[in-house]
Amino acid sequence: VSYGAMGPDFADMRVSQNEGLGGAALQAGGPVVVADYASWASPGPVRDAMLAEGVCSVLCAPMLRGDRVVGVLYAANRAPTQFTASDSSIVTALAAQASVAIGNGLLYSSLLDKTRTLEATFEIHRALGEAAVSDLGIDVVMRTLSEVTGRRLLLEQQIVPPFEMLSAPANDADADAAVASVVSVRRNGSAVGQITVFGQAPLGELEQNALSHGATVLALELMKHEAAQDVEWRLRGELLEQLLEAEDDRSDELEARARRFGIDLTEACSIVVVEARELDPQALRGLIHRVITSRDTNVHSKTTLSGQRGDRGVIALIGDRHDIDRFVGLLIDTGPGAVLWIGTSSGRSNVSASFREAAACSQLAKQASHGQSRVIHGSALGPLRFMLDIQDLTNARAFVDEVLGPVAAHEQAGGAQLLTTL
Repeated sequence: VSYGAMGPDFADMRVSQNEGLGGAALQAGGPVVVADYASWASPGPVRDAMLAEGVCSVLCAPMLRGDRVVGVLYAANRAPTQFTASDSSIVTALAAQASVAIGNGLLYSSLLDKTRTLEATFEIHRALGEAAVSDLGIDVVMRTLSEVTGRRLLLEQQIVPPFEMLSAPANDADADAAVASVVSVRRNGSAVGQITVFGQAPLGELEQNALSHGATVLALELMKHEAAQDVEWRLRGELLEQLLEAEDDRSDELEARARRFGIDLTEACSIVVVEARELDPQALRGLIHRVITSRDTNVHSKTTLSGQRGDRGVIALIGDRHDIDRFVGLLIDTGPGAVLWIGTSSGRSNVSASFREAAACSQLAKQASHGQSRVIHGSALGPLRFMLDIQDLTNARAFVDEVLGPVAAHEQAGGAQLLTTL
């Protein structure tokens, strides 16, 4: 800022902080007086601009706030002048007042910015809070968060479908947009998802506040959906247990309860029984739920019932719209390190009979597993599947050992692979 300058080039002059007369005043920590500026200054653009203004004598005082440098105040005459101690005191006092004025201006501007940020943050909290309280769903919260930040967002989580949600469809212009930030959605200290923020510009303070609060709201929404999902799983598990106990004697009340879940008991039912060596019952139940709700499986969760009997997980797939092979494969792939023994039944209208078939197949898979995951489908056993309904297999095992034992012993002793061939 200058007063009294006449040349148009004076305002474009740039002075480095530690150079020239201003640098000397800052280094000295007090006023510096130069009676003949032309002979004192070093050649350069600054000296040229000063001389073009006709400057002859200069008094310079540093502008300080404590140890912080604010600037430098210059007072110059176009006539040779001998500045007195009184002149130096006046300029020093003016420099101190200017420092205070600039500092107060910065504080006021900062306070004004914080007030605006606080008001905008309150508005963001209100908008996101209303979206959550209205129980309009995760998609509304995501859309509201996108509107208040002006960003395209992607939510990824594994609790409730859809497991990936864009706040707005991508277009050709932003299909390859850079990722500005990734915000974790956390609950009880652990991550349950993440929000990817697209855009070239870095996040501002207001956007960071909005995304932080939005992540909290989304965590609560996911927890709410998970609680509702757990209740539905429990009720569906109770329905499955009733169907297993009912045999063919299904009451009107049981059929009505099944219809409330969208289950048609006249359709054939395929049962999957899962046993695990390394998983406790709770972990096995979590594995089954993750696979049922996975976007990669081709089972319809609305016509699927699941529960537990002892250490075994039981899944009932109602109707013919399920890809059992894909479902069983995902069970094994989703539980790495766990040895699973899985048996499936062919489609039957009798849920109890289907369960007995699948349970027997899981036992066969366990006995023939050799410590590895194994799957046996009842439909692949041909006529032998009718033997699975026999409660006591002692005599059947003795008969097999009597007939096939010598053949197996011959092969184990290094003979021809007769049993394998048979």
